[in-house]
Amino acid sequence: MQMTHHAHVRMQQRGIDSNILAWLQQFGRRVHDGSKATLVHFDRRGRDLLRRQIPEKTYARLEKKLDAYLVEIEGQVVTVGRRYRRIHHH
Repeated sequence: MQMTHHAHVRMQQRGIDSNILAWLQQFGRRVHDGSKATLVHFDRRGRDLLRRQIPEKTYARLEKKLDAYLVEIEGQVVTVGRRYRRIHHH
């Protein structure tokens, strides 16, 4: 996964584990912003897929951290963060 320096800094500041980012890329829902950026987050389907792939105890321990999201531009992660509100799809 290619990441900008900014994304690395945000990952550390916001306590987002690299496993979470890898799972986001694998199971997350992609929402295009209408220009170049793509927002990737866990929706219910993504969480269900992840739950079936990892041990239940691991999922239970990390479930609170699944509010993470990442933003990609041209395949590179440019920032990461945590959702505090629901992401609406148009």
